[in-house]
Amino acid sequence: IVQKVVLSLQGDVSALPPAEREEPVVLHVDRSQRYAMPSLGVCYAGGPVNPHWDYLRVNLCSGERVQPLREAAALGIPLEVALFTDNPETDFPAWNGELQALQGAIGRYLVFAADGKITTPAIAAAARRLLPAGAPIGGGTNSHFVEVNCKREAVPVLDFVSWAIDPHVHARDGRTVFENLQGQGAMGVSAKVFAADKPLHLSTIELPLDPYEAAWATASLSTLAQAGAASIVYSRETPFLAAILAPKPLGVY
Repeated sequence: IVQKVVLSLQGDVSALPPAEREEPVVLHVDRSQRYAMPSLGVCYAGGPVNPHWDYLRVNLCSGERVQPLREAAALGIPLEVALFTDNPETDFPAWNGELQALQGAIGRYLVFAADGKITTPAIAAAARRLLPAGAPIGGGTNSHFVEVNCKREAVPVLDFVSWAIDPHVHARDGRTVFENLQGQGAMGVSAKVFAADKPLHLSTIELPLDPYEAAWATASLSTLAQAGAASIVYSRETPFLAAILAPKPLGVY
């Protein structure tokens, strides 16, 4: 990480004493503390994508056809299929045939209510009965962690737990964006308690815009890896994320 600070001074500065020479900043990495590298994915927005992603997320809302799924499946990357519905007894059977045809391309399902705020027990149970067998079924919330933390009823029925992260949830200034990172680790610790050690899949994570993007993404990845995240799905592709995909690091320090 490289930072540059520019100071602009006004007035008479000739009387200022000469600045003391500072020692260079040295970062020491404790290589005895290595954490498993989470799988990495991205939301599919159409067109070509980096072939090194572990997952492509595709959203499907009530009444929609699965054409985007077919396009994403053709890229040869496992799919994370997020289904949004308030009528699972109708929508899941309507989607079932086409999902069955794409079963080999689907790595996992996320199931949510239509507004994305929570996975209800009814939706989770219907997914078990009506979606093609084989791929893990997860949920939690497509919104902030507080939603699933307060409404955990569906967790025992799910194979994994998921929630989204937005660094701009409180404010967009740099200080706030980086202070929010500490909360990501606490979310993981709390989730592992009520999820009974089920895998934690973070989907999706929004990224701040430059100049914070690369530094924030680095710190977030490290924080979530230490918290035990099994996978992370980002909202968009960026040059920084492309740089860490190939070759992907074996661990996070």
